[in-house]
Amino acid sequence: MLKRWIKFFLISIVCFVGSSNLFGRTEDIKSFQTDDLFSHTEPLDLIVYADFEALKSNRDKTVPYQKVSLSYVNNDTDTIKVLSQIRVRGNYRLRETTCSFPPLKFKFRSRDVDSTIFEGCNRLKLVTHCQDDEVEMHNSAMRELLAYQIYNEICDFSLQVRLVNVVYVDINTEDRVTQRGFFIEDVECLSRRNNMEEFNSVNLTMEQLSQNNMIRMSMFQLMIGNNDWSVPKLHNVVLMREGTHTPPIAVPYDFDMSAFVNAPYRKSILGEEEVRCVYKGHRVEVEELEETIDLFVERRGAIVDLILDFPYLDVKNKQLCLQKIDEFYNLFDHKSSIRRTFVSKPKS
Repeated sequence: MLKRWIKFFLISIVCFVGSSNLFGRTEDIKSFQTDDLFSHTEPLDLIVYADFEALKSNRDKTVPYQKVSLSYVNNDTDTIKVLSQIRVRGNYRLRETTCSFPPLKFKFRSRDVDSTIFEGCNRLKLVTHCQDDEVEMHNSAMRELLAYQIYNEICDFSLQVRLVNVVYVDINTEDRVTQRGFFIEDVECLSRRNNMEEFNSVNLTMEQLSQNNMIRMSMFQLMIGNNDWSVPKLHNVVLMREGTHTPPIAVPYDFDMSAFVNAPYRKSILGEEEVRCVYKGHRVEVEELEETIDLFVERRGAIVDLILDFPYLDVKNKQLCLQKIDEFYNLFDHKSSIRRTFVSKPKS
C-alpha cells in the first residue's frame, strides 16, 4: 500500500508537467509505431481540417457528411494525409446549451485509408472536449476514456478507445483549437475482432442474453455509477452474437452520465433522483455471482493501477475515481450487502 501511494505522489508530479505541455503547442506532432489505431496506448496527434463553424451552427444529424482531411505523422516521420467525411453526432452533448463544440463522427472509404493508421475503420466516433475553455469538461472526457479502459480490463467484448491530441483547423477562418479527445472503436470492428455480428433487436429482456456477460456488464455499470442504459431499448448498449442459436451479449458505451465521469451537465439533465445509482441488472442466486465477483476482485489491482498511471488527470480527479471504485468493492466485504444488492429475493 505504501509503494502504491508513493507511486501516486510521483505520478501526480508527472501529470502536472504533462498537462501543461499540451496546450502550449499547435502542430508539434510526434512519431509512433503504426499497426492499427487501437493497438497503442500513446496519444495519436492529429490535425483535422473542416468547416467547424458549419458543424457547430447546424447540429442536425440528418445533414450529409462534409468532406474533411486529416493529417498525422507515421513511424517514418512522414506526414500522412487522409481524406474523410464528418458530421455531428450524439444526443445530450449535441445540444448547443451543453457543448459549444459537438461530438463528431468520421466516415472513411477503404481506398482513402489503405496503408494508414485508419485502415479497416469505416466509421469512428470522436468524443470531443465539449467546451473550449472548461477544464472540468476536459477532465470528464478523460474520466470517460478511463471508464472504457476499465471495462477493457473486465471484459474482452468491449469497445476500444484511443486518446487523441487534436488540432482543429477551420478551413474558412484558419482558426485553430488544440484539445484532447478520444476515438471509440466502431461496432463493426468490434464484431470482426471477436468473430461476431451485430444484433439489432429491441425489447429483448436481460434474461435472454448471455448471463455471465449480463452480470458482468451490470456490475461494471454499478461500479461507475451509471443508470443511463437499457437492454430492451438498446439505449447505450449494442448487442452482438456468434450465431442465430447463441444468446447475444451486451456491449456498453457512452458513460458521460455516470458518477465516475460526472460530467458538469449530468445533474441538470438527469435530476437528483436519477443521480442516485442503483443496480439495474436482473437479480440472480448467489451461486451465479461467484465467478463474476472473483473476476472483479482479481482485476481490482489492475484497475487501481490504471487510474494511478493515467497521466491526463490531476491528483484530485484520481482520488475521486478511486473513491468511486472503492465504494463498489466495499459491497463485497459482507455477504449481507451482496445479497441486498445482487441476489434474488426469496419467492413467497
